[in-house]
Amino acid sequence: MYKFQSITKYNWFWQSLILLTIIVVNIGISALIRNFGFYYVPNEYPFGFNIGIISSALIVIFVTWGIFALDLFSKSPAFTLLILAGGWSNFLERIIFGSATDYIMFVASFINLADLQIWVGLILLNAQIWFWKPSTKEKE
Repeated sequence: MYKFQSITKYNWFWQSLILLTIIVVNIGISALIRNFGFYYVPNEYPFGFNIGIISSALIVIFVTWGIFALDLFSKSPAFTLLILAGGWSNFLERIIFGSATDYIMFVASFINLADLQIWVGLILLNAQIWFWKPSTKEKE
């Protein structure tokens, strides 16, 4: 097991602290970019249309519930922390600023650090679920 995953596996204090730290860093970076005149794109329309705060809240709450209902958090705390932190960061940015702050040029569009965290977390979580087989030593 990775050292980071072993730190976060059983201790709710560390899990909450890491989650809160990632969210604060994401929102802090977005605030700095907005306030100091760096180029950014205000993403007011996720998924290509305006879904509103209530719909955004329902999506984030449903994803959070799904992670815990499927017991993904106990299987891979590091990757699920990335997914949760990214989702909640984007949602809180929409509440605070009215839109998410996209500032990283990626292929033909702009994304933010929270979007990268969600994608990296999803890719690594799926790779772990589909391709990593625990040895008998790790099952004990």
